[in-house]
Amino acid sequence: MKNHFLFLVFIFFFSACSPSSYQPGIFQLTQSRSLSLQEPELRTCVFEPHYSIVHFPMYHEPPVANYSIEDYELVVKSQFQLMHTLIDYQQALRDHLAVFDEHISSDRYNFNYIQSLESGLAGADTYEKLNGNIYHYSERYRTAYSLFGNGFPSHYEYLNELQKKFLYETGASLTLYLLQEIPQIYKVISQEQLKVAKANLTGDFLTGSEGNASYYWIFTFRDMELRREVNKFYQARPSYTGLVFIAYGANHDFSDDFAGLSFQSGHDFCLGWTDSSSVLP
Repeated sequence: MKNHFLFLVFIFFFSACSPSSYQPGIFQLTQSRSLSLQEPELRTCVFEPHYSIVHFPMYHEPPVANYSIEDYELVVKSQFQLMHTLIDYQQALRDHLAVFDEHISSDRYNFNYIQSLESGLAGADTYEKLNGNIYHYSERYRTAYSLFGNGFPSHYEYLNELQKKFLYETGASLTLYLLQEIPQIYKVISQEQLKVAKANLTGDFLTGSEGNASYYWIFTFRDMELRREVNKFYQARPSYTGLVFIAYGANHDFSDDFAGLSFQSGHDFCLGWTDSSSVLP
């Protein structure tokens, strides 16, 4: 508890002493937030509040049908931490939070689409998972409410297996969007550009490393597209002073992509478990 108190003191002191070029509104909104620091490796990932762009380094479902129980638990733990982080930030920042998620390649995830799900107009809409499975949005929408409609478990060990499986397959951001805990998710790449990237992947892209033919398309190309989408967001909202929150694979490094901007990566303090080479970044 003492270490947690000192950690918060450090955050607030460092933020108060930050250069005036940072966004003071973020700090004012987050300093009164109720943080969940009892188990920081599985609960809220606390970013320093003066940054305008942050990267949450998540682990997500790999594009394979057969996965180990270790990979499964790694992904669910990461999505559980992301879920509580987004809940805390949404409660604190409201309209000052813009969530970009690696799974998203469409502009549909806004309030209007939720209304179409509620009215049944989007019942035939589907999406394809990384492993090729197809899901109906209407089914995901109903299942999200059946599993989490009464609230979210406060500790990882309180998740039941159905909730774990849903988080593994759907991801925290989309789950929270379906429940309208966050009102919108922004895409990180267009569907057209995503098709280009997929078309250029070779059969060994899961084990690829820098220099591999697929490395450019998994990392460099998609990272550039994320930068493009964030820039478009700012161009459409020149007076936006809130937080851009990027939920993206832990093996991505955006320090060069957002050079010159007030950017922070959570690699040093979000990840509380061992990396797994078989989980796709």
